[in-house]
Amino acid sequence: MLTGIDGNPLAVITTQMRIPLWKIKSDKSPLYLPDGSQADKEIDEKVETLYNQILEQSSELRTGVEWTSHMSLADALETLWETHKKTLGLTKPEDWKLARRLFDWHLANLEFANASLLKNISLMYWDQDDPHDLPGAHCFAAGLNGQWIRELTKHVPIFYNSVVERVKRFHDGVQVVTPDRVFAADAVVVTVPLGVLKREKIQFEPPLSMRKKTAIKRLGFGNLNKVIMLFEEAFWDTDGGDDIFGCINASQEMRGENYMFYSYAGVAGGAQLTALSSGNAAYEHERRPPEENAKKVLDILRKIFEPKGITVPPPYHVICTSWGGDPLAHGAYSSMPVGSIGGEDYDILGETVGGRVFFAGEATNRKFPATMHGAFYTGLWTAANLDAVFSERSAKKRREMEKQRDKMLEELASQNAAALGDHYRPKRPGRPPKRKEPATTTGVLTPAVIELRKARLEMLFNDVNHPPHIVANSGALKGILGVGDWSTHTLIFVEARPGEEPIYALIDSRTLLRLSQNVGANSLEVLAASLSEDAIGPHSDKIQSFHDAIVESRRHSKVQARTTSSEPKPTKDASYYLDLLDKL
Repeated sequence: MLTGIDGNPLAVITTQMRIPLWKIKSDKSPLYLPDGSQADKEIDEKVETLYNQILEQSSELRTGVEWTSHMSLADALETLWETHKKTLGLTKPEDWKLARRLFDWHLANLEFANASLLKNISLMYWDQDDPHDLPGAHCFAAGLNGQWIRELTKHVPIFYNSVVERVKRFHDGVQVVTPDRVFAADAVVVTVPLGVLKREKIQFEPPLSMRKKTAIKRLGFGNLNKVIMLFEEAFWDTDGGDDIFGCINASQEMRGENYMFYSYAGVAGGAQLTALSSGNAAYEHERRPPEENAKKVLDILRKIFEPKGITVPPPYHVICTSWGGDPLAHGAYSSMPVGSIGGEDYDILGETVGGRVFFAGEATNRKFPATMHGAFYTGLWTAANLDAVFSERSAKKRREMEKQRDKMLEELASQNAAALGDHYRPKRPGRPPKRKEPATTTGVLTPAVIELRKARLEMLFNDVNHPPHIVANSGALKGILGVGDWSTHTLIFVEARPGEEPIYALIDSRTLLRLSQNVGANSLEVLAASLSEDAIGPHSDKIQSFHDAIVESRRHSKVQARTTSSEPKPTKDASYYLDLLDKL
C-alpha cells in the first residue's frame, strides 16, 4: 500500500513502470459485529468522533507536564475515554457495550499503525513523524510490491541463502562473512530489519558504539500478521462497495484479531481478500497452525455474508504470515516505545560507522518510519552519502599519490644526479628546480624512470583491494617509449581502471626479478602463474603471454650477453621519459 502518493518516490516509480494505481475506497467502510450483523451506524459515528477528539487531547495532555514523558499511549487514551465517554449520550447498557467495542476497534487499528501494543507506545513520541505524512490518496499498486522489486533488482547480483553472520570493518575496507563465503568490499550498507539488530544476529567487528547499541535497544519493533486468501471469484461487492470492511471482536484482549479486511480484487488480478491482525492477536496468530487461522477468517466471512444469501466458498490458496517468528525479520516495523528519546533514535541508528559501515531502512528514517517509501528514501540518501564519501576519499587519495610521486621523483633524481656526476644539470639553470631531472646520456636507460615505475608497480601489486590487470604487450607499445632494443628489458602495462590512467613500466630483467621477489614470488614465472583469473578478470587469456614474454626476455638477455657489441645503441634522452611520465 502507498500511504499518500503526492511526493511519494514509489508512486513515481510505479508511474514510470506504467503500473496502474488503485485508489483505495474507504468512505463508508462498514464494521461488523461477531454475529455478522453490521454495527449501529449512529453509535459508530459518535464513537469515531470521540476517538478522534481523544487523540487530539492526548497530544495536549503531554504539553508542559513532565510526568507524561514516561506515560504510555494506552494509559492516556483509557484515561480520556473514562473522562469523556458520557458525552456519547447513550442510555442503554447494550449501547454502552457496543460503544466500548467500537472504541477498541479503533485502538486495534492504532496498534496496527504502530505494530505494537499501545501499552508499550510512548505518549510523548508516538506520532513524532505526523508532520511529514505525505498527502494524496492511499493506493494499491497493480501486481503488488513484487513488481518494484523485480524492476529495481534487474542486473543486480543477489546471493540467496547467504545469511550474514559477521561484518568486519578495516581502515581500508570491509568483509561481510556468511557461513560459506566472505565478501570483501570498500563499504557495506546494512539494511536488515531492526528486529535482527535487536537480537544481535549479526556480529560487528569492531563492536558498534554504545550510543548506537542503546538506540537499537530503545527503538520499538513490534508485530502484525495477515491471512491472505485467494478465491475463484469475489463474493463481496467489488463494484460499488468499499475496499475495506472491519470486524469487531468480543474480547478486548483480542480486539485486533482479523479486525480489518482489505479487498485486492480490483488490483491483484484475482479475488484476493486479506485479513489483518494486530496487538496481542498478532502474536497469538503465530502460536496457531495456519489451518486454524484460515478457519477463523472463513468463520467470520460466513457469518457476515451467508445471512445475506451469499455462499462463501473455500479458498484455493491461503498464505499466513509470521513476521515475528521469521528469523530474518523478528517483527514488522519500528515504533516509539516508552523510554525512547524520539526521532533522534532513528538518526543515531542511521549514522555511518567509520566511513565504511552504512545503515539504511525504515528504522533509520525519523520522518517516514514504518513505511515503504521511508525505507526507499533511506536507500537514496545512503547511495548519495556513499558517493560523496568515496568521491572525496578518491580525490584525497589521488592528491596523496601525486605528492608521493613528486617526492619519490625528486629523491630518485637526486640519487641519479649523484651517480652521473658532471653529466647532471638542472632543467632551469640559476633557479632552484621544483623537480630535478637527469641529463642526456647515451646508451643508458635512465635509472630514475625505471625505479619510479617499479615503485608504482609495487604499490599496485600490494593493493589487495584493487589487483592490477597486467599483460605483456611489448610489440604494440614499442614505439611509445622509443626503445629499439627490447632484449634486456620487459615492458609491463597496467591497464586503466575507471578514472585512472594506464601505467607503462619499462623494467630490466634484474629489476623485474627483484619486483617479483618483493611480492612474495621466487621467480617471474611463479609471479605470472600465480595471477589468478579473479585477479586478471577478463584478461585471463593473457597470463600465458605475460609468462612467455618474461621467459623470452630472459632468453634474449642471455644471447645479448654473448653477442652484444661494445658500442651502445642509441636511445631517447632522459627528458623524453620524464615528459612521458608527466603524461601518464
